Amino acid sequence: MTTYYKPNYKIKDNWRKLPRSQGVYLERELLESPAYWELTGNCIRVLTIFYLKRRFPNKKEVKKFKGYNKHTIVNNGKIVFTYKEAIKKYRFTKGTFKNCLEKLQEVGFIEVHVPGGNNLSTKYKIVDYWQKYPTVKNEVKKSKTLVGKSTRFKKHPKNV
Repeated sequence: MTTYYKPNYKIKDNWRKLPRSQGVYLERELLESPAYWELTGNCIRVLTIFYLKRRFPNKKEVKKFKGYNKHTIVNNGKIVFTYKEAIKKYRFTKGTFKNCLEKLQEVGFIEVHVPGGNNLSTKYKIVDYWQKYPTVKNEVKKSKTLVGKSTRFKKHPKNV
């Protein structure tokens, strides 16, 4: 008699719900670039989600606005991808997601357009600095909040 293994847990069907988009088209130039080959698997997943979050203009918007063509990203500089979303929806750990964001900024795929903080989300911009990657590396701006043994108060700040 054959018994089949039945897991005793239920997988939520709403996790990993991808953004509404028709899909992602990656150009051959991007796939052959050294910047793309520098990325790890998780970084490629995060980049793909960023590409799914971008929005292109419809036919009416292309006719209405003069500077638009069908490849213009309408919401560039307004793309929001929070840590909470990455952890809950896509099951990244906080450290992995942080490392991926830093790596994507370093090689030139994304850029912080509006920094977040105090319950405000960081807004990202998709850029094409990856084309100059081996010669030009983008520096990731570090937080001004210093944490560590050397920066701790020796005494309570009220007593200083």
